[in-house]
Amino acid sequence: GFASPPAGGVGLEGFLRACGHHGFRLSRLEAERLFAEVATSGAGAASMVLPQDLASRVQALSQLSLPEVSWVQRTLTDIAARASANGRPLDAALVVRGESLEASLLRSELERHMALDQQQWFTIL
Repeated sequence: GFASPPAGGVGLEGFLRACGHHGFRLSRLEAERLFAEVATSGAGAASMVLPQDLASRVQALSQLSLPEVSWVQRTLTDIAARASANGRPLDAALVVRGESLEASLLRSELERHMALDQQQWFTIL
């Protein structure tokens, strides 16, 4: 028979919303990987993350070095160096008068110094 979803669990979309709402500094890819590692499912049931399982994995995640994080750090450092060499440092170029910066504006500024394909941009986000 079909197992019912675990009580108190949350699906992928709810998990992604919760990560954003609670300020977890994870890319979507990192959040999806974490969900896949922690999620449980019964026969025929959608995958769900249980709060008690998530708490232990988030603790372990803080000690984990993910290749995507290293790549983003190296790439942004390189872009910042290129921007400075071209006479327009990123910090000056990205100053927005007290407003949050739109992702499209950030991408546009980064791409002045390095072309980013869709997957690379997705990883940066």
